[in-house]
Amino acid sequence: MPLWKMPFTTKLLGSAVVVLPLLTLACGATPPRQLLIRAGRLIDGTGAAAQSNVVVSIEDGLIRSILPDKNEPAPAGVHVIDARTLTVMPGMVNAHAHLFSGGGCDPGIGTGPSQAFRNLHAALRGGVTSIADLGAPVEFVTALRRHVGTGRHRGPRVFVSGPVLTAKDGYPIDFMGREAVEQAAVIEIQTPMRARALVRDLDKAGVDLIKVGLQERSYNGEPLNMMSEEVLCAIVDEAHQQELRVVVHAATRASYDLALACGVDILGHGCLDPIDDATIEKIVQKDILVMPTLFVFESPLWGPAHLERLDEPETQRTLTPEIIAHLRQYAAEDKTSYEVLPPYLQTGISREDARKGYETLLESTRRMHAAGVKLGLGTDAPVCFNWHGSPVQELKRLEDVGLTPLQALSVATRGGAQILNLQDAIGTLAVGYRADLIAVAGKPDIDLDDVSHVEWSMIDGVMQNLDGPTLGEQVAGFSRLAWAWL
Repeated sequence: MPLWKMPFTTKLLGSAVVVLPLLTLACGATPPRQLLIRAGRLIDGTGAAAQSNVVVSIEDGLIRSILPDKNEPAPAGVHVIDARTLTVMPGMVNAHAHLFSGGGCDPGIGTGPSQAFRNLHAALRGGVTSIADLGAPVEFVTALRRHVGTGRHRGPRVFVSGPVLTAKDGYPIDFMGREAVEQAAVIEIQTPMRARALVRDLDKAGVDLIKVGLQERSYNGEPLNMMSEEVLCAIVDEAHQQELRVVVHAATRASYDLALACGVDILGHGCLDPIDDATIEKIVQKDILVMPTLFVFESPLWGPAHLERLDEPETQRTLTPEIIAHLRQYAAEDKTSYEVLPPYLQTGISREDARKGYETLLESTRRMHAAGVKLGLGTDAPVCFNWHGSPVQELKRLEDVGLTPLQALSVATRGGAQILNLQDAIGTLAVGYRADLIAVAGKPDIDLDDVSHVEWSMIDGVMQNLDGPTLGEQVAGFSRLAWAWL
């Protein structure tokens, strides 16, 4: 198989460090052979305190040394990056996102390839150097992954799950509609045999993860079909045989119980229901990773009070005029909807229930963190005032549940890499790791708002273009996606 056709998988191949260099070659990236970064401050992603005045040596896209900066001249032929007024840290890893979605409070507003390119560049400008799409037609999203490549200035590294697997008429069909099934963004499964066959098919298509939707009720309280234990356990068993991890949309106590019973690898959300100590202890003992996705559950309540965000230049680069107009309409209706939220995501969602659910989510995440549950960054963007770009709002909510800024940054870097099983390759600024780095103005380990002040971004030692996709890149992307669809 030609290198350029190799799937970008995160399978357990012994060391992901072997896989990523191959992908660099496959995508045609040519990082400078040697470069030095003189960093005024350095955060390594482990949660350790920031270091001052450090020089980072990079060769062939890998970090080769991290030493005190003695202001010695660089060897001849070595490119030097002066970041002495900046904080250098690992690029952030957003392990739960939706690249083809538009960002409105209605899942159908503004979706499509054009918005996908906007989302990718918004994430890159926001300091995200790796991102996972958890729910899209497999042909489309793998084509997008090939288009982006590595170090091509087209966006972060992309990882994919393909479609969401769910029960007949299960989550997320309740709010996405039957169109999601017709477009193969969601696939319904009713038997263990079908479950195993589909996992094998997705493995052959080159997915990095398997995504399952579990929820026994809609957000407005209406009952939903939830996948049986027999079917879910078949998915998990077959995925593990194919060396794939399983991430589940689980946000209620019943869905948590089912996911734990079958030994899933990743819980894609925190819990909106109260959970007991025994459940949290099971999560710890089974070494299950959790992406709390706190802000996505607050953003429909929070967003209308912050309409000035829609006027910010960065927002207008990320969202289309259609989406911005939709969000303004949502905010206007929110002022008069009183007991229920405006009928975009779903009709009849009680404002009081939404607020209580969010407060419970904060408490359950607080208790999981205190118990030692491993957390990773996932924003679930874009939806309803929670769009692609800097994940600072998610990180600040992690701070709300008891994490220090340094711990929140570790969740956004090393934690996200752990979700993707690439903790030995990305997410940490250490010798032998990929040179996926960002430099930010300020001290994000003291004030998390500073993490959004990205001065430059680097993937595999290649400086990224933060100005957005060129016309040629967009044409190339559309062509690849059209070819995949045909």
